[in-house]
Amino acid sequence: MKPLDYLRFSLAGIKIHKKRTTKIVFLTGLIFMVITTITFILQGTENTILKNMTSAMDGRIVVKTSIDPDYCVKPCNNNENIKQIKDNIQTYRGKILNTTNITIDNQVFYKFEELKDSKNTANPDQTDISIPSISAPIETILELVDIKIQNPNTQNSSKVSFIKEVVDSTLHKVITTKSGKKVYVSDIYPSNFFSHNLTQPDVNQNQYPLDMIFNQIYSTKSLNIIQNNKDSFSNTNNMAAPTSENKNTTEVFALFEDIISASNYFHDKQNYCTRLKYALGSCGEDYRYHIESVISDPINTYEKFNEFWSVFRLAVTILSIILIIVTTSTYTRIIAKDKQIISIYKSMYATKRQITTIFTLQLFIICLITIIFSIALSFVFTLIFNAINMENIQNALTVGLSTKVNDVFIFGWNNIILIPIYGLIVSVVLTILLNNQSLYPKR
Repeated sequence: MKPLDYLRFSLAGIKIHKKRTTKIVFLTGLIFMVITTITFILQGTENTILKNMTSAMDGRIVVKTSIDPDYCVKPCNNNENIKQIKDNIQTYRGKILNTTNITIDNQVFYKFEELKDSKNTANPDQTDISIPSISAPIETILELVDIKIQNPNTQNSSKVSFIKEVVDSTLHKVITTKSGKKVYVSDIYPSNFFSHNLTQPDVNQNQYPLDMIFNQIYSTKSLNIIQNNKDSFSNTNNMAAPTSENKNTTEVFALFEDIISASNYFHDKQNYCTRLKYALGSCGEDYRYHIESVISDPINTYEKFNEFWSVFRLAVTILSIILIIVTTSTYTRIIAKDKQIISIYKSMYATKRQITTIFTLQLFIICLITIIFSIALSFVFTLIFNAINMENIQNALTVGLSTKVNDVFIFGWNNIILIPIYGLIVSVVLTILLNNQSLYPKR
């Protein structure tokens, strides 16, 4: 028998059971579609939030590690602990950042020499290198230029308009501070100035689908960072002289290339303690150091989404088991209905292996149709979701991160989708094993 013959017989079997095939594709496809749609939206939401939190550093994460005085082994030797922190950072392939502090209009700015290659240090719109280039959260910008801060109880739409107005009037522009100094605004970092999380706070606004996730994603204030050439330090009219790094500091700054590297460092036994355990004072004997992100809070956001994925993975596993049961029972009924066809195959001197191959291929084709149908339908539903909720999501991120967020599109792939696909494959194998005798009966 030629390979095309197997395919021809398999397609003929599907055609014979057209109604039953349509029914199983629709039923299993419905379960698969729910899993796939939620995955597309959840992963897309995570990608969008993390992208807006880390875009200032091109996806890299700047982390501050400090000695926790409540857990430091007595006597607390700062020098030994700082050395241990730096060793840990290098173990996780982080880059230690040396810092200097610069004060502009009573606002403290950090300068990281090792961040010279960051995108924010190269400002094509800034031609005067004597003017310091800064990146800061919106509240710092408001303080520098003395813009009247809007009432935090105003409507969400008013906050969005205010944030966009401030960003458009200051970002990538030279501004004059209250004291008459000039600075170039390179970037406006995310902050918690207008909201402590990403949920929409308006009482009269209908809840939208992502509120359940957004109200668990917290915003934090970013540090003020200055990026400029060393020549600009000579302009003493624009800023105070830099203060050198304090050798007795209990803080160490480090740069990690991506969120996964930063998360691995965060999970080191000396750094990791959940908020609940920390509040209860039960972080354990290994815990020593407090970790926090310098720009927004991508690490804790990544951790929170990992919690979401853990719960969802359990739900997907349960649904996949149901999927296996439904498909296996339906496939078994298809084989049971094909006794006459099997007899015809035997009369044509088909071997057991050939008959098994025909039915296996037939069931795999049904699985493939189910997968294609479900993913295509899920993508359509994801597009509809974006069309309905895009403006709300954009406004929620704008207010929650207190910075202008451009057009967003919620869509992402996660390998959790492979779980139900594996389930469909298992159901085919299981069906063939359970119906081994039926595929080639003795009589």
